[in-house]
Amino acid sequence: MQLLIDVLLGFSIGLSLGLLGGGGSILTVPALVYVVGQSPQAAVTASLVIVGANSMMGAFMHRSQGTLNWRVALVFGGVGMTAAYLAAGWSKLLPPTTLMITFAALMLVVGIFMIVKPAPRDDE
Repeated sequence: MQLLIDVLLGFSIGLSLGLLGGGGSILTVPALVYVVGQSPQAAVTASLVIVGANSMMGAFMHRSQGTLNWRVALVFGGVGMTAAYLAAGWSKLLPPTTLMITFAALMLVVGIFMIVKPAPRDDE
């Protein structure tokens, strides 16, 4: 039964990432903590691998369509991977409750920015 739940969660998160280009960590970490039963630290680590693998698949798809901006992807991705590596090590120093509260606060701030800030215009 747990394998079925894991497959359904993975499918849903992958679908969200592929369809919307986001939602990886905001869905993965709570799913791994509250449904699968992982500790917040383990869920953060697992979500890095899960979201990274999904992102790589999306990048290959966009590359084949000619819509991948390599410069942005390499700079943004490289800096992001470095920061994620460092922060993953720091996350084990935080109590699980603090980690989840910080995660929830970050998601609220990001959500507010997405609602308040107007979407960029497509000037093609």
